[in-house]
Amino acid sequence: MESPGFLSLSDDVILEILCYLSSMDLLSVSRCCRRLGQISHDKSLWKRAKFDKALHAMELKKAISFLHEGTKSVEIRGFKKVRDSKKASYMSLTASLTFLKPRISTLLVPS
Repeated sequence: MESPGFLSLSDDVILEILCYLSSMDLLSVSRCCRRLGQISHDKSLWKRAKFDKALHAMELKKAISFLHEGTKSVEIRGFKKVRDSKKASYMSLTASLTFLKPRISTLLVPS
């Protein structure tokens, strides 16, 4: 007999477990499968977001997609430069951060 796996748990139980993960870990979990991707977007997990490891611009854009009107603070420690990065990616990222700033009480971005 096969023992029940993690995904056999209810969404509520998985959400309770995910609340102990860091923002960086939630990003990783969101990529595992569709169900975990949906659960990891729950607003209760993203009241405070802290991205303390360098991310590529596209990864940071994905991270920003998790944020919502209930997000109270965002801390971004930096992002990796990509050799052949297109200017459009950076402009889009800047636009995303500009859009977020009025909605978030604390936005920490390194200069």
